[in-house]
Amino acid sequence: MNNSNTTEALLAISRLEGMSRRRFAQFVRQLKKQVLPANQHLTYLDLIDFGMRANLFSPMLPISFFMAGYQSAQQILELCSKAAIHMISPFDEIFPTCFQASDAPVLLFYQGELRCLGQRRMAVIGTRTPSASGKTFAHNMGRELAKRDICVISGLAKGCDTAAHLGCLENGGKTVAFLPASLTAVAPSSNQELANEIVKGGGCLISEYSPLEEMPRKHYYIARDRLQAMSAQALIVSEFDENSGTVHTLRFAEKYKRPIITDHAIAASAPEIEDLLSKLKTDIRILAMAEIKIFLNNMRKN
Repeated sequence: MNNSNTTEALLAISRLEGMSRRRFAQFVRQLKKQVLPANQHLTYLDLIDFGMRANLFSPMLPISFFMAGYQSAQQILELCSKAAIHMISPFDEIFPTCFQASDAPVLLFYQGELRCLGQRRMAVIGTRTPSASGKTFAHNMGRELAKRDICVISGLAKGCDTAAHLGCLENGGKTVAFLPASLTAVAPSSNQELANEIVKGGGCLISEYSPLEEMPRKHYYIARDRLQAMSAQALIVSEFDENSGTVHTLRFAEKYKRPIITDHAIAASAPEIEDLLSKLKTDIRILAMAEIKIFLNNMRKN
């Protein structure tokens, strides 16, 4: 485990009874506003004291309330250690700078090399049930990104996600998969081997969910889609329909002002694709493959 004392203390705060994700994010935002000496590590007691001074915790709460959070955090840390899972927060120097939005994650669990989020990176997304041409497009995009040392971001789902990850790995590239549940319960389970290959290839698996949260819920998938859009500099979209989770990712791309790129053939493959893309208020580029390659060649690191 490479996480700091502050991050471990934050984990204990997040495990307190009644501590929703929204409330925890509010706690972290207020904490980040404090002027802290460089490299200062905060303990769990420091954070409890801060919470009481900020009127986030009642001073009447019993010690047992806070001990329960600490014990739950220790259980998670033990499970992480056994599974080679690392944990980071914005208080760690290696926390990726691509997570700067107002709804950025505050605790991340990961396996592999987090540094690939510091290189050029693009998300490749699409339906779980693509046609042969849609699957080939996602695979080819994974390949073209790998050839240019651009990190491929996707969600490890069946269909287009899998094709993009494989296209990248088969060409020596690095890819990041955001998961909708714990890293100890890869979803779908049929992609466990692919998840292993991503880590072996110098890429990374990332989740907001601890080893105690193995069962993905519907809103976990939407939260995962948000991280794909937030972490990418731009998105390449293959086939999707109006009920696809891809729509969530595209709307997050609009929120974060990320360019969205697709191929003429993909855009024309179903009426709802071009219709939805036309409604998004962000940089939409429907290009020929040669033009997509030019865009990739001109990408800069940020």
